[in-house]
Amino acid sequence: MSAALLGDAASVSALVASLRRRAGDLELRADESDAAHAAAAVGWTGRVAVGHRRRVDAVTATSRGAAARMRELADALDDFAAALGEAQHDLRRASDEARSHGLVVQDGQVLPGWGISGEADGSADAERAETAERLGRRLQRSAVLLERRRAALAHRADEVSRWLP
Repeated sequence: MSAALLGDAASVSALVASLRRRAGDLELRADESDAAHAAAAVGWTGRVAVGHRRRVDAVTATSRGAAARMRELADALDDFAAALGEAQHDLRRASDEARSHGLVVQDGQVLPGWGISGEADGSADAERAETAERLGRRLQRSAVLLERRRAALAHRADEVSRWLP
């Protein structure tokens, strides 16, 4: 099997898990900051205290916002990992079917295999050509869908990076 299908769904899924863990850690730290802030607020009044509370509130809100963006990015990566896994599975199935008809998948195209593929038979050749065309369309459709998912992921990642300071 030879095709231009780049990526590893398992590695993307591992990144998703890591992002979700870190987002959870960030939210936990924001909760701890809120609790410490509330405990310190009792009896602490004045202009300095108000300024401090505002800064802590801003940091906590920013932390929660960053955690939310991390989760959104993790969701987009998770969708892409699923699409990548489906595309890889479809490529394997198409390659197996191609091989069973004396064809090979090479660089995303379905081509006649090397060597002798049987007796000269016009109907078998026509069937093989039809199978090659059908599998080629299927691979092309899978590649287009995966590219759309990749573009959506890139767009989402760009939105997240613009949000981050």
